[in-house]
Amino acid sequence: MESITWRMQATNLKETITLLGELKYGVVEVTASALYGIAEEVMTRSKDIVPVDTGALKSTGHVELPKIVGPIVEVTLGYGGVAANGEKVGYAYYVHENPDAHHDEPTQWKYLETPLNQKMGKIDHLLAQAIAELVALR
Repeated sequence: MESITWRMQATNLKETITLLGELKYGVVEVTASALYGIAEEVMTRSKDIVPVDTGALKSTGHVELPKIVGPIVEVTLGYGGVAANGEKVGYAYYVHENPDAHHDEPTQWKYLETPLNQKMGKIDHLLAQAIAELVALR
């Protein structure tokens, strides 16, 4: 299945590094849970603004479970699969990248990129906060 996918990379995580340095185990798992939660928030906001004709595109929005390889955590979110016209996606990409298509409010083009960019400006703080909350539950 082809889909639109963005990769988030957080850097300069002073708050997070301090917090993680205090943990003795589970750092990667806690980080994976935090990133997954942030990705779910992005997807929820995205589904508020994704264009809806038949609902087929909106129904393909997904956040995959974190993939952990050593110290690297990857969370993938996107839209894809068989879309409204029954064709394999290219459709999600076309709708996302077409600035000339008409969209009724509140829907828009860049329906995934916009909420992702809104979160990216705060990713360091959000990740540190999410990790602190998850650690407090342990």
